[in-house]
Amino acid sequence: MTTILFFSTLIVGGLSHGRLLFPKTRYAVINGVGAYENSPVSGADGTDFACRNEPPTNGVYPAENTFYAGQEMTVKWGLSALHVGDCSLYISYDWDLTGENKRTMEFFKIAQWESCKDLSDQDLTITLPEYVPEGRVVFRWEWIALHVYPTLEFYTQCADARIINPSNPYYYMPEDIPAYPIVGLYPLDSSNGEFRNPWGGSSAPYFVTGTPCACISSQLNGCPIMEDPTKLGYISAYQIGPCEGYGPPMTPRPSTERLLTDPPTVSVSQPVNTPSPTNPPTVTVTQPGNTPSPTNPPTTTVTQPNDGSCPDLCATCTNWGGIGCTDWCSKWGYCGNDDAYIIEGTDCRGCGNSPVPAPVEDPTSPPAPTPAPIANPTNPSCASGNNLDQRSGYLVKRMKTECECQEKCAEDSNNAIYAYLADKEHCFCISA
Repeated sequence: MTTILFFSTLIVGGLSHGRLLFPKTRYAVINGVGAYENSPVSGADGTDFACRNEPPTNGVYPAENTFYAGQEMTVKWGLSALHVGDCSLYISYDWDLTGENKRTMEFFKIAQWESCKDLSDQDLTITLPEYVPEGRVVFRWEWIALHVYPTLEFYTQCADARIINPSNPYYYMPEDIPAYPIVGLYPLDSSNGEFRNPWGGSSAPYFVTGTPCACISSQLNGCPIMEDPTKLGYISAYQIGPCEGYGPPMTPRPSTERLLTDPPTVSVSQPVNTPSPTNPPTVTVTQPGNTPSPTNPPTTTVTQPNDGSCPDLCATCTNWGGIGCTDWCSKWGYCGNDDAYIIEGTDCRGCGNSPVPAPVEDPTSPPAPTPAPIANPTNPSCASGNNLDQRSGYLVKRMKTECECQEKCAEDSNNAIYAYLADKEHCFCISA
């Protein structure tokens, strides 16, 4: 009997167990914080590897799972079997996917830890990156245990949460962050040495396996552990950067001097490879009674032949699909199609297999914006002589109504005028 009990102990001891304790998980919301969910998931190719539980049917997230971008937050896990392996934390905005659709959830990494057994049951402080957009999210904690090498044991938990970012200096939206599916990302085991051998002795190389953090230059939350793409264990994933104060952002917040109400037209009269204008076109905001329109209509020179060929800049411009850029390449070297990419960017719309844009004649007279900006009635003077061109201001995008625009600008007592363009949901706040 003693032998049987000892053998049973060995079997139980061979299975590692662990779970996320905070942020509060989906399982804890339903069953209580102390409920058991320490067993591994089915594998790196299973749906439960993304999220092992369904989102709440009422759409509610735990109140304590409210976090602020740019500020510290706590992460805590508990390992009931302290085995070797590494942990990481991801974010996804696909919080509402259910069933097998969870396989398509896309995540990006914000934190990495080595030797998670040494950090079990501790309140660990990380900084929620300031580039993370505001919105409803899912935090995903992952632990890959190596104690039965080359077999791997995968552990994950998901926690519904909300991120608040009241002053995002980088102006990112969820679609701007290069997320990717997590299911199928890792090998099923380490038979080919994809993970380090913890029992290989001093001659075995030490490395951590996984993707890098979303920010290419981040020094936060253990991200430098995975910053070198030449090291063993590095799994390639697209990143944004530089960010977090280590260089210019991917899409800097546009100003009134850099905004185009609509994408510029291509002039057929301009020669190929003509340099872009030194100064970008401006938007003029006027008081009621004047028709706001630029003195000269904005035009963009063709920087490459729109015949399906692709110069080096467009071919190497960073995007999230792994192919050459077929929109606009920003001056930072990133591919996109909104104002921050177009202004001072390169026209790559004729590259690869993208449709060749038809040339459009320059308009004979500048079009008036639709609808016209509306001035703030709180300023008693609507006559000329307000020196608007000498005032400072800033742009707020995605204001759904004029009232929201007015209220946003009124938050700062220095603002004298607001202007709202409903078609693009742009709100300008102009100081006194």
